[in-house]
Amino acid sequence: MPNEIETNPKPEKQTPPAPEVKPSDADRIIEEAKQARSGFVKKEEYDNAIKERDAAIADRDKVYKAVLEGEEVDIHQGEKKSIAELRQRFHEVVNNRDASNLEITTAQIELRDAIIENGGQDPFLANADATEAEIEAAQRVADVKRLCVKEAKGDPKKFNYLWEQHIKDDDPATIAALKKRSLKSKK
Repeated sequence: MPNEIETNPKPEKQTPPAPEVKPSDADRIIEEAKQARSGFVKKEEYDNAIKERDAAIADRDKVYKAVLEGEEVDIHQGEKKSIAELRQRFHEVVNNRDASNLEITTAQIELRDAIIENGGQDPFLANADATEAEIEAAQRVADVKRLCVKEAKGDPKKFNYLWEQHIKDDDPATIAALKKRSLKSKK
């Protein structure tokens, strides 16, 4: 039967009839679609969240690495305070009779750095017309104070010791005059 041709037609695919949608069903479907869509986030918001997460992970990894290597880590580094807040904190510390030199110096350096970072004049300078040498001297003072704060690691006595190591003694004539004045005030 080689001459016979197969004539069995393939059955056609039949699509099921669309379900009848009643008006109450349509409202329910629309409401479900709105609820599903409300759970979505815009792509920009998603990308920003991913960037923030990645930055937080990178910061965390830097802290871990620093701690493992024995370095001191400032965990409040990312928290920026306004100059007004820092100025208020500085005045509160200075007016606190129990404040240590370490606390005063820390507040002073934080305020100075914020003022300079925002384009203000260095408060360690006497005037705006400072010479290059005066600017360098003010920066050296700030650097030494910052170094003493860092090396003290929160110990006020250690800070005082470190700071005293960087202060030059007055000449003998000044010391004698101060002693003489001190003795006169006691009488």
